[in-house]
Amino acid sequence: CIDSLSKTLIVPGADFSYPAACVGQNVTLTGTYTAPQGASVSSLKWEVNGNSLTGNPVTTAFGFAGAYPAKLMLEYDNGCKDTVSKTIQV
Repeated sequence: CIDSLSKTLIVPGADFSYPAACVGQNVTLTGTYTAPQGASVSSLKWEVNGNSLTGNPVTTAFGFAGAYPAKLMLEYDNGCKDTVSKTIQV
């Protein structure tokens, strides 16, 4: 007798994407995420070059060429948190 069980596991995770960034032009950052099973997002915040932003997607611009830190922070209604950080090259 052979028995087996297969189950899909959803692994929570966050990420964001953006197009190539040019000096003085708007750049749209778009967050994506997979919430833990049975949970939903209760808070979604961004920190881009030291500025706090809310919403998804968000738009910002950079006045000078360089490397700018960007972070997407999620909190779920079950208390779990997820953060992803990237450096935007302008």
